[in-house]
Amino acid sequence: MSVAYGQLELLSITLSIVTSDLLALANMLTVEELVTQESNIKRARARVDKYRAYVVRGLSNRLKTLENFLTKAADAETGRLLLDSRDALKEIGTFLERPAYLPR
Repeated sequence: MSVAYGQLELLSITLSIVTSDLLALANMLTVEELVTQESNIKRARARVDKYRAYVVRGLSNRLKTLENFLTKAADAETGRLLLDSRDALKEIGTFLERPAYLPR
């Protein structure tokens, strides 16, 4: 029971970190949309792209950790929660890797 609890606690921490990263990215996108000076638009976009790449790398690392947890899942319910979380993180990563910008 304590192994499952530990795995779920780490899963909770992982999902909290991903949530924080996504909220920060959303805030950066919002601020980037407020930039109107042409010379600053490219810099703002580059900064958002750099952070997006950081989030994608972090997701990749967290997916590897979840894969490791899956091989050591304490019980069926924990395994199911880990699988669902892994699938959600994969979809988030796929979404973030898509081209996001339309020309202004």
